[in-house]
Amino acid sequence: MPPLFLTGPVIAMNYGFAEYDNLSESDKKVANLQKAYIHQLRNVDNVVITAPMWNFSMPASLKAWFDLVIKAGDTFSMDATGYHGHVNNIQKAFVIGSRGGKYIGTDFA
Repeated sequence: MPPLFLTGPVIAMNYGFAEYDNLSESDKKVANLQKAYIHQLRNVDNVVITAPMWNFSMPASLKAWFDLVIKAGDTFSMDATGYHGHVNNIQKAFVIGSRGGKYIGTDFA
């Protein structure tokens, strides 16, 4: 399933300000997808991310995925000593990007 965008109620639930049972059906879909993506990320050895550059950034769907899997208290935590990652199973990660343009005859060739 393509990434869904985080919603205010799901963010509130992530930080303990709302309960899953009180979410709307559409918010429960986002919360369930978030849980599934995090489970998937915690159970792989390698990650490959490939995406084009859009407006000098990443596509909205890739940003939505990052927003779902970067979850305080689940994939990372923070304390007085800094940030601590909790996804330690990944052996290798590859990021492949693409962009368009004609660079022949320029300083960027």
